[in-house]
Amino acid sequence: MIQSSGYLNLDFEIPVELGVITAIKTGLRYADHKVVQDGNEYYPGTVTAGGSFVIPDMDLMIADSLAMTEGYTARPQAYGTIEEENFALYAMADFDTGGIRGNLGVRYISTDISSDYYDLSDEGVYDSTLSIDKADYNEFLPSLNVVMDLADDLILRTSAAQVISRPNYADLFATRNLAGYTDNRPLNEMLNTGNVGLSPFKAFQADIGVEWYFDDDAMLSVTYFTKEVRSFISTQQQTNQQISIDIPVYTTNPDAGEPPCGAQQYDCWTVSSSTNGTGGSIEGIEFQIQDSFDNGFGYSFNYTYSDAQAPAENYPGRVGVFSDSSKNSYNVVGFYENDDFSARLAYNWRSEFIIREAPGWYGNREHQDYGQLDFSATYSVTDYLDVTFEGINLTEEDSVQLGNNDASTSLPNPDLLNDFPVWSFEGEARYKLGVTMRF
Repeated sequence: MIQSSGYLNLDFEIPVELGVITAIKTGLRYADHKVVQDGNEYYPGTVTAGGSFVIPDMDLMIADSLAMTEGYTARPQAYGTIEEENFALYAMADFDTGGIRGNLGVRYISTDISSDYYDLSDEGVYDSTLSIDKADYNEFLPSLNVVMDLADDLILRTSAAQVISRPNYADLFATRNLAGYTDNRPLNEMLNTGNVGLSPFKAFQADIGVEWYFDDDAMLSVTYFTKEVRSFISTQQQTNQQISIDIPVYTTNPDAGEPPCGAQQYDCWTVSSSTNGTGGSIEGIEFQIQDSFDNGFGYSFNYTYSDAQAPAENYPGRVGVFSDSSKNSYNVVGFYENDDFSARLAYNWRSEFIIREAPGWYGNREHQDYGQLDFSATYSVTDYLDVTFEGINLTEEDSVQLGNNDASTSLPNPDLLNDFPVWSFEGEARYKLGVTMRF
């Protein structure tokens, strides 16, 4: 993947005395990004390595592949470009009444985007000339932040804002890819496409919280947050679709059976594409406490409860939960610091969450609850030399994922139904020893 970009950023701050307004800030940002993805395949396309390996020798496998490779040819389904121009203009006023302070502002953003790709013609052949898809969007994004001193050691914070998050480039490439077209496996045919016309993740969010500073180096806080989601990125999968391309497995393999679209309906695909979901809400509460002592020891702990719901029809698997969202998560950290030595032991845990990969075959998976214990330490041998040590996933926690598609869906992969074991990755502890020298 190749990226290029141009960038301009200008910010201005004007001190003023307009009642409670203490400063006015404004600025603009301009960015021009271009991203190109490409891919090749080698021919003749066969290698001698195969079978089962107890311990694979990667050097021998790579050498064998290179020895059998006569050349490379471009894969039109892998080629795509994205050109994106982003412009933003903002204005914000700071205010301070003594016990109440904060800022009020608005941001305007505008985006123009295009994507080049090779389109598909009949018989699954890619065009020799590029096609282009274009889109644009703009938004006004107001925001408000307020801090109130309730007492010398007690602070109330609240905020509200319209926010966006732009789509990932991987979802925007307008490429067309025929998966399973020539592999001679029935019910394995899919057209995967990106979507340059995706709108960004858009939401109204607000929070309110109280912070108590019960010691010089100690703080306890509780925060309530809510987010009303207008748009987010999802996947649309439609089965038994006609795209004017016949599937060879049904026309040449007598054992393939009748196509799912009916007798003689050889043009019968699952079409998967990036799309915008609508509606949904995220609501929760966060608790945090931290403290450090005169002897160098200290701790921090935070816990978050989050209820993230979206209409089930937004997802192919018909499970109405936002991706990558756990209901419960917490982090516990213990540390020690002095002039020459510091050490940190941290445990991070989250409850089960949904993984979705789009567009493609993987569908919904429910990642089971996961906790990881990490350790890090630094010893300053001299003023110029540090020795560091890290231990990651010390308890060797495994990653376990189960299917999570609702049984009423007609998705092509039955292995991803509720509670069907899909993947299990054995966790490994990793250790790093390093030396840092300053000149």
